[in-house]
Amino acid sequence: MQAVLQASFLLKQVLADRQAPDGGWPFIGGNGQRSLEPTCLALLALGSDEDPARDWAIHFLLRTQNPNGSWSAFAGDDTDGCGLTGLALFALQQCGITGHATGRAMRWLLDLRGWESH
Repeated sequence: MQAVLQASFLLKQVLADRQAPDGGWPFIGGNGQRSLEPTCLALLALGSDEDPARDWAIHFLLRTQNPNGSWSAFAGDDTDGCGLTGLALFALQQCGITGHATGRAMRWLLDLRGWESH
């Protein structure tokens, strides 16, 4: 059990060390472009512990949400959103975040239809 706790602590430390100053994570270290998928996955890996890295990741997601309720694959990218919006919503909900941002994301996902449905 001690080994598992130590590994978890080390993983969280590595994630925090690789986090960009704005709270997001890129796909590849050293790359300046923050991406939704690695940010959400890192947030989920950080768990529910009170942690500055976790708080910064939550703020990053809330800041980068599109006005229509979706998220783009990359910060500042397509404002129409992408299918990874569901992952962002899930990550936020796992952190106990509810309210306006998650409600808008749910509405966007419920209204989303594939291109073949148009």
